[in-house]
Amino acid sequence: MFRWVFRCGKTCLGAVVGLAALIALAEVGLRVATISNPPPPAQQSTPVPLAVSSWVTGWELRPLQRTTIRPVDGEAFVFRTNRWGLRGGDVVIPKPAGVFRMVCVGDANVVAPDCPEPQTFCAHLQAELQHGVNYPIEVVNAGLPLGGPSIALIQFERTVALMQPDAILVMIDAQDILQDTTLRKRITRDRQGLPVSCAPVDDSLPKSPNMLTQLRNEFRLIDWGCQRLVQELSNDRAKSTSAPRIRTDLPRDQIARALVPLRELHQRCETRQTRMLIVATPSRGTTPADTDDGPSVTLTDAAFFSALGDLLKQTGITGIDASSAFGEAAEGDAAGWNHKEQRDLAALAAQGVRERLPGPWSSPYFQQGTVIPASHHPPAAGSQR
Repeated sequence: MFRWVFRCGKTCLGAVVGLAALIALAEVGLRVATISNPPPPAQQSTPVPLAVSSWVTGWELRPLQRTTIRPVDGEAFVFRTNRWGLRGGDVVIPKPAGVFRMVCVGDANVVAPDCPEPQTFCAHLQAELQHGVNYPIEVVNAGLPLGGPSIALIQFERTVALMQPDAILVMIDAQDILQDTTLRKRITRDRQGLPVSCAPVDDSLPKSPNMLTQLRNEFRLIDWGCQRLVQELSNDRAKSTSAPRIRTDLPRDQIARALVPLRELHQRCETRQTRMLIVATPSRGTTPADTDDGPSVTLTDAAFFSALGDLLKQTGITGIDASSAFGEAAEGDAAGWNHKEQRDLAALAAQGVRERLPGPWSSPYFQQGTVIPASHHPPAAGSQR
């Protein structure tokens, strides 16, 4: 009996030692393979350069930074941010006397990360409005990587209102409405249900590593096994979702609810004697959004423009349909606005601003060639941005 137990124990011990040796060899082999062929460095999924997580607007741009952008099909240019965390030069506070300041809010299309600063929508709009006007006009690029009606209202209270703007130009499309639907669970609201802040929406924030993460960092074999498991689960999920998913149109009441922040933004602008203009563009690469209580939803441009039109009629907000500034394939293209679209959109928006918003362009006293009294002192040229 003792000999049988001894033989069994010896056999088990040999198996354990052999298994441990195989695991050790596999670990050494994976470490050697990792050293020979290091994996590409993980990149943060920032939608625009210098973007960081924010507990106020979800995403924001790191202030007072510069980085060089090297496009694949263009010349390198410098992407800069000011002390406000906005793209472009500094915004002087208090606003210099005689300067007409317009602030443009919107998503990454307004930021225009693929365009040099002089070729962005805001730069073109400033040049268009400045043409033929003596008084300096300043257009501030307040676009954020994550834009939309809720973020625009949050940003107005936290930043834009402090800039003392004469006018607010809100860029919006159907994708922004879907985005607000997705962000609803991350937005903190006040007692009236209005958004006051948005939690970060990326996975790049530092987190306390759990035991599995620590083991994966320590042992290459465990990390390899986890990667294989994730890959198999992803393949199974891809097969199960290869069939067309059931998608529904975003209900009209949800569209109206997503547009409520624009109504509130208009009221707050009126209390500050600030004009508000909404420029609606076709959606670029609209993707379905998952709701908490049902299947994924979509929003067509037709439904979006219809709901926005109802809002404009009810509130009297000035609006511009900018569909004509884009080609027929705009809705199916997932890329941002190209250089030509930035310029064409600015020209269309400038025409709408001149026709519908009062400003230096609507007063003959501010036009070039007008006889100005000798007692009048125009603002210094240095007040321009």
